[in-house]
Amino acid sequence: MMNVVSYKKAIELFTENFSKILKMETLPVDEAIGRVLSADVFSEENLPAYRRSTVDGYALNSKDAMVCSPSAPSVLKTVGSIEMGQIPQKKLCRGECMYIPTGGALPDGSDCVAMTEQTELLGDEAVFSTAFSPMQNVVEVGEDFKKGDKVAAKGTYLSPNVASAIAGTGCKKVDVFKKLKYYIISTGDELVSYDGELPLGKIRDVNTILLSDASPLWECCGKARVGDDYELLKKTVLEATKTSDVVLLSGGSSVGKQDYTERLLSDFGEIFLRGVAIKPGKPTVAASSGRKMFIGLPGHPAAAFTVLKTVCLKAYEELLGMKERIKIRAISDINFAGGKGRTLIMPVRLYESADKLYFSPLFGKSGMAGSIASADGFAVVPDRIEGIDKGETLDIELL
Repeated sequence: MMNVVSYKKAIELFTENFSKILKMETLPVDEAIGRVLSADVFSEENLPAYRRSTVDGYALNSKDAMVCSPSAPSVLKTVGSIEMGQIPQKKLCRGECMYIPTGGALPDGSDCVAMTEQTELLGDEAVFSTAFSPMQNVVEVGEDFKKGDKVAAKGTYLSPNVASAIAGTGCKKVDVFKKLKYYIISTGDELVSYDGELPLGKIRDVNTILLSDASPLWECCGKARVGDDYELLKKTVLEATKTSDVVLLSGGSSVGKQDYTERLLSDFGEIFLRGVAIKPGKPTVAASSGRKMFIGLPGHPAAAFTVLKTVCLKAYEELLGMKERIKIRAISDINFAGGKGRTLIMPVRLYESADKLYFSPLFGKSGMAGSIASADGFAVVPDRIEGIDKGETLDIELL
């Protein structure tokens, strides 16, 4: 019998059971892009490590040009130039200035930089008609990060820009969560390969494609298509566990005499979920055993994709401490009913009109993959809501 739990409870159950199979590793920063930090990262050095110019111009002591004007300019002696990547050996004396490129290190004795456009050269002298203040056009030592500052927190997704900031502070390696490896098994006698002949009454298997790139945090390590043969399915699942952390089975989770998923999952682990009060995706089952998890998704493509993205992966991201998914506010362009006691997870298409953002619900039965192909995101309508009126604004969770 299916003991259906709420959408919120299902996420909690998945979070609890995913915690049993989490794995961590330490990687060089450049190899960790696309991973999630499993520990905070702290700066190992000051960034920048020296006072640095933000412009091309002339380094000088602000006291030499603090009150100058076009009618009473300051005239300083130019005493050379600063090379990129070099720390100046000469200390500037009062009344002197030195050419410096953007990013160059300020020489001792200087505390500001005049832009080239603010400088008039007359032989070996530089004329300044604009007053300057200390630290003008200068980045101070440690202004970006001081040694010991937190650069990135646990749960941060390592995009190239985050990884570059970490690398810039002298960190060579970071602790990250390993990618979960998952194996997809699409089940049902009605399925045939997507690239073969299509006999009448058969269906092309699209779920092994649809679910194969579910998240950058997971890695698909194998796919299989199996008919309604319990022993063969059991053998396939056993083989899948040799290389994967999670085995996804699509199909065979609804009530029916040839539906094997729940029985199969109970052979491999302890079932912790038997149905979710969501639409689509109610007949979802899941079990865990040791460091393995088994998830039985609906066979219908839209339902399988919806459950994986909005329940399983959402729970996993919460466990890792990641930021909440990006949501945007949009206006419904039509009236539509709620989930009738279930949380409705509706794929939607977004568009702009008259400088406002609207969404169109992509109605379609759960077996239709077209609604997912056209979707920009999901509208999640709580089970207590009877329906959404045209013109009502909702949060849309982007895909």
